[in-house]
Parts: sequence; C-alpha cells; structure tokens
Amino acid sequence: DGAGIGKGRQIAATIRDALCRNQGKGRHLWVSVSRELVQDAKRDLIDVGCHVPVHDGAEVLDQMGGGKKGKALGAGGSLGK
Repeated sequence: DGAGIGKGRQIAATIRDALCRNQGKGRHLWVSVSRELVQDAKRDLIDVGCHVPVHDGAEVLDQMGGGKKGKALGAGGSLGK
C-alpha cells in the first residue's frame, strides 16, 4: 500500500456514497497517521464532488488543552501501517 495509489480518493468516494444514500445525514470519521494529509483529504473530497466541512482533529484537541475529553474529526490517509 504505497503512496499515491488512490486510497484517499477511495475513502472520499465512500463518504460521498454514504452521504448520498442517507440524504446528507450522518457523520464520518477519517483518521490518518499524518496531520499533513488533511489538505490532501480536503482535495480528494472536493474532487469526487463531496463538498463537506473537514475538521482537523489535532487542532480541536490542541484547543481543548491537555487531559480533556472530547470528540475530534480527522482527515487523511489510513490508520496504522
């Protein structure tokens, strides 16, 4: 599973499909091992016609401060290696 083979586009298309099937309802969590992939995720979502807000979970957690609990949405490639 190398870089640049379309994993992000597949995830974006899956999210778009789920939103279309559920008439725009629901929440989707896209987790990445790299914070730098947020912009790539935004691009992939837009490229497949899925114009939804993307929240960088790392920024949300930074704003909450250390040790606090909360929900965070992330974007990027895949979880783990």
